[in-house]
Amino acid sequence: MKNKKLLTGVFAALIIPMAVYIIFILLRPSVFFRADVIYLLLIQSLESVILGWGMSFGMISGNMDMSLGAEVTLGAIVGAIAAKYFGIPGIVIGALGTTVIVGSIKSMILRIIKTSSMVISIAYCLIIGALGSVFANGISLVITPEQTMLGQMPWNIIIFVALGTAMYYLHKYSIFGANCRAIGGNAQLSKNAGIDKYKVYGKGFLIASVYAGFSGIISLSRGAGTAAATGLQSMQPLFGAMIGVFIGMMLTKWVNVVFGIVSGIMTMNIIGYGLLSLGIQPDIKNTITGAFLITLMVVMEIRDKKAQEKTERELFEMQKEAKANKKAQLVNSAAR
Repeated sequence: MKNKKLLTGVFAALIIPMAVYIIFILLRPSVFFRADVIYLLLIQSLESVILGWGMSFGMISGNMDMSLGAEVTLGAIVGAIAAKYFGIPGIVIGALGTTVIVGSIKSMILRIIKTSSMVISIAYCLIIGALGSVFANGISLVITPEQTMLGQMPWNIIIFVALGTAMYYLHKYSIFGANCRAIGGNAQLSKNAGIDKYKVYGKGFLIASVYAGFSGIISLSRGAGTAAATGLQSMQPLFGAMIGVFIGMMLTKWVNVVFGIVSGIMTMNIIGYGLLSLGIQPDIKNTITGAFLITLMVVMEIRDKKAQEKTERELFEMQKEAKANKKAQLVNSAAR
C-alpha cells in the first residue's frame, strides 16, 4: 500500500512537467529531444526550488513574506565580498550568516508588533534592497571560477537533496509542519488548541532565511555573479518560486508539497524555455504563462469539487443506510 501511494505521488509530481515537455518536443524536437536540455532545466531550477521550499511554510500558514527575494540578493552580495578574503567558506558563511541575521531580526520584530508579514514585507524589501546596494557599492560582484564549486556537479545536487530531505521531514513528520497547516486551515481553532501563531510565523521566517541563504549560494556559484536590486525589483527572484509553491500546494492531495514545488517550478521553467525557443515575444510569453496557470487552477478546482461532492454523496448514503438499519432493528425489537 505504501509503495503504491509513493508511486502515485511520484507520478502526480511528474505528470504535469512531463506533459508540458512532450508538447514542446512535438513543437521543437531539435531543441527539446535532447538529454542535456533536461539537465539544463533542472540545474536552472535548483535555486528557485530551494527558495520555494523556504517560502512554503509561510505560504501554507497564510504568512506571505515578500522580502525573501531581497534576502537572496543580499546574501549573495555579502558572500561574494567575503569570498575575496576567505574563498568558498566565505561564500557560505557570508550568505548564510547574512540571511539568518535578517531572518532573526524579522522574527523578533514580528513577536513585538504581532502583525501579518504582508503588512511590513514591502518595507523589508526596500530596506534589505538598499543594504544590498550599499554593500555592492553600485557594481556587479563576481567570484573566481575556482570558487564556483558549490554551483557545479555534484555539490549543487548534494546541497539540493540534503535541503529537500530536511524539508520533507519538516513537512511530513514535524510538529512545526502540522502547526503551519493548522494555522493555515483555521487560525482561530489552532489558537484554541494552544498554538502560538506568531511563534510559528517566527520559526517560519528563520527556516525561510536559511533556505534563502542557500539559494543565494547556488545562484552566486553558478558563475553569473550578482548585483544589487533596489526597490520592488528585489522581489524578482521571488515570483518563480512563489508560482512553484502555489502549484505544489494544489498538488498536495496526491503528493507531498516538497515534490509538488519541484514539479511546479520545473513546469514553469519548461514553459519559459519552450516559448523562448519558439521566438515568442516576452509580453505574449507572460500572457501564455498566466493563461496556463489559470487553466491549471481551474482544472484542479473542478477535480477537488467533484471529489468533495463524491465524498458527500458517499457520506449521505452511509447515513441513509445507518438509519435504515436502525429502523429495521426497532421493527424487529417491536415484533418480538
